[in-house]
Formats: sequence, C-alpha cells, structure tokens
Amino acid sequence: MRKISDFETHIDNPSKLLDGDLKRMHYFTKGTIRKLVNEYGEEKLFSELGDEINKVIDTREYRKVFVNELVTLKDLSSSGIKVLCYILKHLKVKKDDITISISECMEFTGYKSKVNVYNGLAELLEKQIIFRKVGIGSYYINVNTFYNGSRL
Repeated sequence: MRKISDFETHIDNPSKLLDGDLKRMHYFTKGTIRKLVNEYGEEKLFSELGDEINKVIDTREYRKVFVNELVTLKDLSSSGIKVLCYILKHLKVKKDDITISISECMEFTGYKSKVNVYNGLAELLEKQIIFRKVGIGSYYINVNTFYNGSRL
C-alpha cells in the first residue's frame, strides 16, 4: 500500500464542478399590472416586469445525510454500508419509502448470495436506519438519518 507522502499535493482543489452539472437560469419574477389613464380618458393596462434573476444551479443528484447520524453510520458493517448505498441510489425525491429488489441489490453490491443483502437489511433495521413497511420488500427510511430532497 502507498504511503500518504506518495500522493501529489495541490495548491487548489483538483475536484472542480463539471460544466455539464451546471444549469444557468435567467428569468424575471412576477411583476405587477398597472392601470393608467391617458389624456383621452382611456384606461390602459401595463405590465411591469419583476426583478431579474440570474442563477446557476447544480443539476447533479445528491442525498442529504444528517450529521448527527454519522456516529451510527460509521459503525455499519460492510454489508450494511453496501445495502445503504443501494437504498440511497434508488431513493426517489421526497419519498420516505422504498421497495428493495434483492436481485438488483445483489447486482449493485456485487454480492453472489442473498444472505449478505439480508444481513445488511437486518443491520439497518436493528439500528433504525430503515423500518419494515407492510408489503414484501417495502421499507420506510428514517427521515432523520437521510433524505432525498426537502423534508417539508
């Protein structure tokens, strides 16, 4: 194994945002409509533009992992971490539940046996990172541990 001193040092962070991950947005906020009366007594409606907004947003998918829960997550076994990674990858936006396909999970984790996946699931259940839901292969996530999107 290489020593830490074998690795290159950097003045600037070499991991830069990729241009393909950025989306530039330009729009106006909702303006107001004003009624004006001209010198002939005719009413005319005028629309005023709102504020001009220029934004750059990150389009790359991500998941929130809450800091307080890192103490629990750091102690997960290899199978627990791998199954959690499968869950994080497949979790839909603003959803607190997931259906786990054992065969897909085996493919994702590289496991050849279902036993490893079941061991990982059991550990996540024991540590209350996930909870069993009615239905085969269905689970709730602990929204105080991780989430995809805003919990509100």
